Amino acid sequence: RRALDATQLHALAELTHRDVTDRTGGTSTTRWLARDAQLPSGTARQRVAMATALRDRLPDQVDRALTDGRIGFDHARVISEATNDRNEQALAEEIDHHLDSAAQAQVFHAWRRTFHARAALLDDDGTYDPAAELARNRLRLSPTTHFMGLRGELVGDHALIVRDTIEALADELFLAYTRDHATNPD
Repeated sequence: RRALDATQLHALAELTHRDVTDRTGGTSTTRWLARDAQLPSGTARQRVAMATALRDRLPDQVDRALTDGRIGFDHARVISEATNDRNEQALAEEIDHHLDSAAQAQVFHAWRRTFHARAALLDDDGTYDPAAELARNRLRLSPTTHFMGLRGELVGDHALIVRDTIEALADELFLAYTRDHATNPD
């Protein structure tokens, strides 16, 4: 199973890198895999993302460990999901230790918990994921004939930009109304 996973990931990575499915079939590698292998789209997306990470982002040792059968697909997926721009270098420096512990682990879930904890410790932001904050941004406009309802929640930079924009417009309106009132007090 591990050899098959490694072979499949290598093939998917090359198909994606070379845009083969797009050029020959007009579709993404993910859609092609889901259709031809009759997989749920989420499973196909996960496989293609893992293949791309293995080829382009993860340390070479992860690919070798998967190819050699020392770790499985799920081990590589855990490493990929826990690795980000902020902890990538530190994890790469100690990846051999983590691969050895994965190969020797009796219980996958315990190894996964330990690896996630170490990845969070090496991450400057800890378990905070700035990308997850983007998903919290919500804004809904509800136009009616006489007014516009606005409801939303914005976080991070989006919240600051909207606040600053509204305050700038409010200041402009206040100054315009003040000038109008000074010109025509009635």
